[in-house]
Amino acid sequence: MPDSKIIAPEGFVVIRSGLFEHVSSGRMSPLALAMYSFILYGCIWKTGVRHGSAPKLQHALGGYVPLRTVQRHLNKLVNEGYLKSFNMAGKRGNYPTLIDKYRPTEGALIGYELNAAKSTDWKHPVYEPVGEVTLTRRIS
Repeated sequence: MPDSKIIAPEGFVVIRSGLFEHVSSGRMSPLALAMYSFILYGCIWKTGVRHGSAPKLQHALGGYVPLRTVQRHLNKLVNEGYLKSFNMAGKRGNYPTLIDKYRPTEGALIGYELNAAKSTDWKHPVYEPVGEVTLTRRIS
């Protein structure tokens, strides 16, 4: 396993800084980033796999966002490659979703990154080594 120095204190969720640039450039909406953050919070931190649905996410958002809006944003996150959904057409309930470029913050996969595009089965996601990783804070 590659050397890694990732630090994610208990109670914190790591969000890729590039996502904020995606919001600034208009590639991702602020609401989609909020939803993505809740998806990160609700995933299995050792793997980057989330079991959920639009209604579950709507509930996590406090019920303030209409279900159809949540569905549209989830679909866009999938279509833009941020997530890979294993939802079966017509099936209701929770389903597995992979978070692309997710870097586990605990467990044996620290130092690896989830490649959702290369993953064909949510039970056997593809992880690629990222080398040494450190978290730094950008001061402006």
